[in-house]
Amino acid sequence: MPVKVDLVHATGNENVRQVLQSLNELQLLGRFWTTVGFHDVPRIAKAVPSVERIASKRVFDAPSGRLKTRLHMEVARNVAEQSGIEPIARLARRGSHLGIDRVQDDLDRHVATQLKRHRPSSVYGYLGQSVRTLEAAKRQGIQTILEMQHVASAEYLELVEREYDADPEWRATLPDQRVLRRDIVGQTAELELADLIVAPSRQVALSASRAHNPAPVHTIPYGCAVPAMGARHQPRRKSDPLKLLFVGRVVSLKGLSYLEQALRDFPRRDVELTIIGGADLSVPGVRRLVERADYRGRQPRSAVLAAIREHDAFVMPSIVEGRSLAVLEAVSLGLPVLVTPGSGTDDLAAAGAGIVVPSRSASGLRDAIEAMHRGAVDLEALSAGAVAVARQSTWALFRSQIGNLVRSTDAP
Repeated sequence: MPVKVDLVHATGNENVRQVLQSLNELQLLGRFWTTVGFHDVPRIAKAVPSVERIASKRVFDAPSGRLKTRLHMEVARNVAEQSGIEPIARLARRGSHLGIDRVQDDLDRHVATQLKRHRPSSVYGYLGQSVRTLEAAKRQGIQTILEMQHVASAEYLELVEREYDADPEWRATLPDQRVLRRDIVGQTAELELADLIVAPSRQVALSASRAHNPAPVHTIPYGCAVPAMGARHQPRRKSDPLKLLFVGRVVSLKGLSYLEQALRDFPRRDVELTIIGGADLSVPGVRRLVERADYRGRQPRSAVLAAIREHDAFVMPSIVEGRSLAVLEAVSLGLPVLVTPGSGTDDLAAAGAGIVVPSRSASGLRDAIEAMHRGAVDLEALSAGAVAVARQSTWALFRSQIGNLVRSTDAP
């Protein structure tokens, strides 16, 4: 019986797309289960630019008949989120009636009921959204593969509790601890049900190894796009301000309270910070950082790529995440990076793409920024290093390793 893998993910992030491409290239794809998905942007969506932008993010390269969607809850979540009416928008927050966790749970329940109909040889799910699919697969003797795109919720909760008192002015941006405690139950079950675990970074692999009865853990790092010609950045003149870029949600677990503290020692004429991403400006700490920065809000990918080319360095001082896709994008365009181990990309910086500082360290960030500003760090050399690192750490390598893993295992 040929190997066929059912891939399940509610939204289809870049790492999911790369697994999908790997399975397609090797003709291993059974079905790709998601919420909203298209083979091409629908004609009706092209009539409204804002709708077209959203729809284009849900176009997947899956063979005809193998893209399986479950639309209703995700459509409702997006409508609520974009409504601009606070009581309705609140429904789309995690833990609420239309939160992403509810959308993921609905898809998970649906896929679990469908496995009997065509019975793949393996299912490939994601931490925090696959427990019922994995349970159904185990009952039917189907192999279970679980990708841990981030650390387990038990470890995540410990870090949230630590940050809760670190800076009260950022507290409102932390995840709801009640939701995290609830997630621990499902994630513990997922880890016990998995036959194989895929981890995108060293810190996630360590988190997996500490889990109860962990399955074999395979560290397969997320990759970079192949650098284009001319990706290296031009030298910065010492008389110019140092231009730093951050891309992501403006929340505590991105380590931004420590970055804000670090920047207090630098006037804007010396160090400029640009922020691209969503921010709740009612939160005092967020507002204080944004007032110090050139805040551009959410931007399309084309604008993010343009911004990367305009800056001297990319900063990602995360306390915890799986492997920062934003950092991978910056490295692929030859932008030196200033990161923490919490970003899951410290290996790339250490290999020559940038600078690594300790997580939760305002002084470490301050010292690194000072060194870049006064020219003690050769940003041109780090740019060249980033390009070299990106060429050695590609998405093609990730796809190859995923394909080898899937092909080398037999269903139980």
